[in-house]
Amino acid sequence: MTETIERANAAAQAPLTAAQELELRDFSKSTALVIDPAQLSRGILTQQLREFGVGRVVQCAKLSEARVALEQREFDFVICEQHFDNEALAGQALLDDLRREAIIPFSTVFIMLTSAATAGDVAEAAEAALDGFLVKPHKASALFDRVLTARRRKLVLAPIFKAIDAQDFERAARMCMERYEKRQDFWLFSARIGAELMLRLKRLPETVELYKTILNAKTTPWAKLGIARSQLEMGQPMAAIATLEELVQGNTNYADAFDVMAHAHIETGNMEQALDCYEMSLRSTPGSVLRAQKKAMVSFYLGHDEDARADLLKVSQRAAGSRLFDHQSLMVLAFTSFRSKKSGDLAWCSKVMQNAAAGQPQSVRLERMSKVVSALVAFNEGRDSDGLKPLLALAGMRHDDDFDFEAACNLVTTISTLTARGIVMATSESVMTDIGMRFCGTNGATEMLTRAAWVHPAHVELLRGAHAQVLKLAQAALKHSIQGDPATAVKSLIAKGEELQNQKLIESARLTLMRHWDRIEEATVLQERIAKLSHQAGSMSAKPGARGEVSTGSSLLRLRQTEQ
Repeated sequence: MTETIERANAAAQAPLTAAQELELRDFSKSTALVIDPAQLSRGILTQQLREFGVGRVVQCAKLSEARVALEQREFDFVICEQHFDNEALAGQALLDDLRREAIIPFSTVFIMLTSAATAGDVAEAAEAALDGFLVKPHKASALFDRVLTARRRKLVLAPIFKAIDAQDFERAARMCMERYEKRQDFWLFSARIGAELMLRLKRLPETVELYKTILNAKTTPWAKLGIARSQLEMGQPMAAIATLEELVQGNTNYADAFDVMAHAHIETGNMEQALDCYEMSLRSTPGSVLRAQKKAMVSFYLGHDEDARADLLKVSQRAAGSRLFDHQSLMVLAFTSFRSKKSGDLAWCSKVMQNAAAGQPQSVRLERMSKVVSALVAFNEGRDSDGLKPLLALAGMRHDDDFDFEAACNLVTTISTLTARGIVMATSESVMTDIGMRFCGTNGATEMLTRAAWVHPAHVELLRGAHAQVLKLAQAALKHSIQGDPATAVKSLIAKGEELQNQKLIESARLTLMRHWDRIEEATVLQERIAKLSHQAGSMSAKPGARGEVSTGSSLLRLRQTEQ
C-alpha cells in the first residue's frame, strides 16, 4: 500500500553531485522530532535516528506537546504515530493544521507511522503529500529509505522551495511546470505545487487545464479537488459543488473536500449546508483546531450562539496560545460572552486580544478587533461613553481601502448587538447602509452580513435594501451592453464600483470587458484601471477567519500572507 505514496512522491531518483550526495547522507547537523504515545516505540525510533547519525532527537508523547514544539522551532525530520488513543487529535489532523497554516516548512520531512494501515489511511496520506508512510513494526532500513528518499526530493526541488520562500511565485511556478512538462524527477509532486501556485496567481483557466491533464494521466482525488477550488475562485460555486459532490460520493472521510464544499455553500448563501459540511470534515478529523473554529463561526452566523461558544471554549482550552487559534475566534467568543453576560470570559478575551495587539503593533486587523472588544467590555460594565469611543473610531474606518469584509462583519455584529440591548449609536443606520453598498454584491456576502445583524431585524432590512440597490446599479449599467454599447457599460460599472468601493461592480466591469474586448477601443486602458481598482479591493472579500489566505482547500501548499 505504501507504494502508492512512494510512486507519487519519488518517481525516479535524480542524479546528484558528489557533494550533494554527501550532504544528503550527512545527518549530523539535523534535528528530529519523534511523536509517539508509547515509550518503548519512542525509544526505538529515537535509537534508529541516532544510528542514522541525526545530531539531535526530541521526543513528545502527546500531540499537544508536539504542536507546541513544531510552532516554536523547525525540525529536519518529524516521525509521527498516526493514532493516539487518549487524544481527539490524530497525527494526520495535526499535520493538516500545521501545513495549512504554513507552520511546517517545505524543508521538513514528515513520516507517518501506524500499526494498522487501511486503504483509506494510505489514500489520506497521499492526499496530505506526506513524505513517507510506514506500517509498524518496521525495520530500521525501511525508515532510513523513506527518510533518504524524502530528503532527496527536498534537495532536488530546493530551487522551487527557495523561490516560494522568496515570494517569487511566478518563477517557482515556471520551474514546476518545466519539471512537469519534461517529466523530470518528481514531476507529479512538482505539478501539484505548480497548480497551487497558479491558483494563487489567479491564472485560473490554466490551473483548471493543468488539473484536468493531471487527472487524465493519473486518477488523483487532489486534482479533482483542485478543479473545484479553481471553479470556486472563478466565481462558479455551483459548478464547484457539483464537482465536489461527485468527489465525495462513497468517500465521506475526505475532509479537505468538505472544507471546500462548505466554502462554496457560503458563497451561495447556504449557511446551513456549510455547517453540515464542516461537521462532516470534523467527523473524520475530530481534533482539528482549524476546522473546529470554522464550524463554530458558521454556527455563530446561523444564530447558534451557545453551540459556537461551547466549541470555541473547547478549542481555546487546547490551543489558545497556538498560532492555529485565530483571533476571529476570540472575537466570536467575545460577542457570545457579551450576549450571555459572561463577564469573566469577556474579560479573558479582552486580555488576550490586548496582548496580541501589543505584540503586533503593525497589525491593522488586531487593532480593529481590539477596539471592538474594548467597546464590549466598556458597555458590559455600564461605561457607555467609554464604549462609544472605540466603536465610533471603528465605524469611521469603514471607507478605508483596507477595511475588509471581516471588519465589516464585526462592526455590523457589534452595532446590531448593542442596538438590540437598547444602546443606540446615532449613526448606526448610515453605517449599515454604507457597509451594505460596499459589500453586499453577492448572495453569499449579503447572507453573511445579514446573519451578522440578525439580532436587530431593522439592520437586516437595511442591508438587504443595499443589496437590491447594488443589483439595480449593475443592471442599469449592463443595459448599455445589451443596447450595443459595452464600453459605456464597463465605464459605468467602473465608476460606480470606485465610488462605492464595491468589488462586485468592479468584477462585473472586468467580465464585461473580457466578453466584449474586440468591440471596445479603450480596452487596454480600461483593463489597467480595473486591475488597479481590483488590487485596492483585494482584501474586501476576506471572510471572517480567512486571514488573507488563498481559497480553502490545500494542505500541501499554504501561502499565508502576513497578518495585516
